[in-house]
Amino acid sequence: MKVILVSLIVPIAKVSDKGFSLYVQKRQEEGHLDGKWEFPGGKINNGEEPKKAALREFKEEVGVALDDAKVHMLKIYPFDYKDRSVSLFTYVFYDDKNLLDDKLACLDFNFDDDFKNFNIPEANVKILEELSHYIETEYKSGSWERIWAM
Repeated sequence: MKVILVSLIVPIAKVSDKGFSLYVQKRQEEGHLDGKWEFPGGKINNGEEPKKAALREFKEEVGVALDDAKVHMLKIYPFDYKDRSVSLFTYVFYDDKNLLDDKLACLDFNFDDDFKNFNIPEANVKILEELSHYIETEYKSGSWERIWAM
């Protein structure tokens, strides 16, 4: 099965000592992912750099051009669905200026949530688990604001 290369941006809305909020959109497609909450993103074009693809897709889907310097690589997540294999080039953006409040829906998470219980694509569960751990560690250590001030 051919691997589909996808870039996406996980927009972080808020962070607290108990959890975090992420901006999401509802997927609209025929098939098992229809109606699930997902992050803005899409396929990487031939010869396109993954970060540029993520920024392009975000602008196309959300209507907001993000500052390249404020979008940071998280990790590449491979995942096999029954009907496709994907490699998700995952970036994060902390919306400390509330640019996206009226553009996307917002989901709230606690650090101890079981992310499998949310209406999200299976591929995003691992992303949320690792992102939750990262946010909790950095927030509780006092490093969160310093990291995103760069």
